[in-house]
Amino acid sequence: MIPTFYHDISTGTINEGTGQVELTMGIQGVNCFEFVAGSLWVKVTQQITVGTKQPLKEGDPVAKLTGTSYISLYTNSTCAEPWSLRLGPENNVESAALVPSRDTDGDGCSDYEELGDDAMKGGKRDPFNRHDFYDFSGNKYIDAPNDILQVMLRYTANPVLPYSAAADRGSTLGPSAWNRKGPDGRIDAPNDIIGVKFQYQHDCRAAP
Repeated sequence: MIPTFYHDISTGTINEGTGQVELTMGIQGVNCFEFVAGSLWVKVTQQITVGTKQPLKEGDPVAKLTGTSYISLYTNSTCAEPWSLRLGPENNVESAALVPSRDTDGDGCSDYEELGDDAMKGGKRDPFNRHDFYDFSGNKYIDAPNDILQVMLRYTANPVLPYSAAADRGSTLGPSAWNRKGPDGRIDAPNDIIGVKFQYQHDCRAAP
């Protein structure tokens, strides 16, 4: 699987004298996540600028990127010993424009929000993990009566209401309390009650 990093819509200028196109892409990346099979997470802290070959007078249908950007990829939650890949002639990293409204994992937060830096607005999450937004009620907002209380009332050791998979999360994936695996069949304090409390007032209702 070729790693993919997500970027905002590109902006750029054209030099009328040379025909050179300069593009600047703002990167949307996850700060740091553990490696998950099939996914490789990206940390980029600066914008990159790339150019295309000057179009030929007859037209150049295969104009390619000439700029090179270096991207740090991590396989652990401590951001240690990154790998470095290049977007350029070697073409060993793909890029994809991030559609603001797309919600790949269907958890109520758009991919754009989950790749952001503001956890209160759905950020610092995995757009491929539907279990990292603890929204029991499904209204894209985590509050006390509709979400936190609903989890607590299903506490396995002393349940008031029947078990529900929507109130259940598994062990942590790190680095944040809400980065968790899917249901493990038990609603307990460390994985579920604490996990949902740490997401109090996290809000994905207003997608960008």
